[in-house]
Amino acid sequence: MYLSAARRQTLATLLGNLQEFTDSTELRREIGPPLLQLLNADQYISYVYDPARQQFTNDLSPTLAPGTLQAYRDYYVAFDCVTPVMARLNRPAIVEREVGVQTLRSSTFFNEFLRMERMTSGINLYLRDQHSELGDIRLWRESHRPAFDDADLRWLELLQPALNAALRRCRDRGVTQPSLPSRKACRAGAQTESPRWHEAQLSQREAEVARMVAAGLPDKQIARELQISFTTVRTHLGNIYRKLGVANRVALASRLSGATKPHEGRATGT
Repeated sequence: MYLSAARRQTLATLLGNLQEFTDSTELRREIGPPLLQLLNADQYISYVYDPARQQFTNDLSPTLAPGTLQAYRDYYVAFDCVTPVMARLNRPAIVEREVGVQTLRSSTFFNEFLRMERMTSGINLYLRDQHSELGDIRLWRESHRPAFDDADLRWLELLQPALNAALRRCRDRGVTQPSLPSRKACRAGAQTESPRWHEAQLSQREAEVARMVAAGLPDKQIARELQISFTTVRTHLGNIYRKLGVANRVALASRLSGATKPHEGRATGT
């Protein structure tokens, strides 16, 4: 399988995210942008199935507006002809092949929801093991792109063991979605911390990225807000981790909130 330099970098980012994050929700969020790039997709959505409630919960998407996810939960879930079919599979699968093109295109769910959000070709992967549901990956392309094919399936087949292992590690460590007070604390810390101690270490742009990361923004949204590329955001984040001596986003949020301060006399960077 030929890999361009850009795809090699995207794959490295994805595999790095699988190693770095220990929170299931954060991990599912952070693998979204590189998966979108790797498979030339336009939309990424991820859920976790809750057997007790018989619902797909913990929805997230770096590409769809929160109102769109809410509309699905409140109304369109009743018309969803895709998820019941795809969720039975324990392998990557193309939506049109499993549901049927005619069935899909004639459905209310497609015409009133998917098509209105420009999602016309889909590929799904539901991750689980013998103990629990781990989460899922739902990728969609818009109509101006070719439909997903066997080459795209191969990518997810190759990645499935690593994705399963990373999500199992999150589950086994007992790290789940952060509570609301914890997220509020991170946001408050990012908004109120004094800039003096870290601005000597970070460039102005790195400081902006650091605050946004600590506030819980995904990398793709940060790129949009700052009008820089996703790759540039990742480069800044690597520099931030190195300069501040932190290993992940949670540690960065704690550092910015003042929970842990750098040692006196630490060398500064630009």
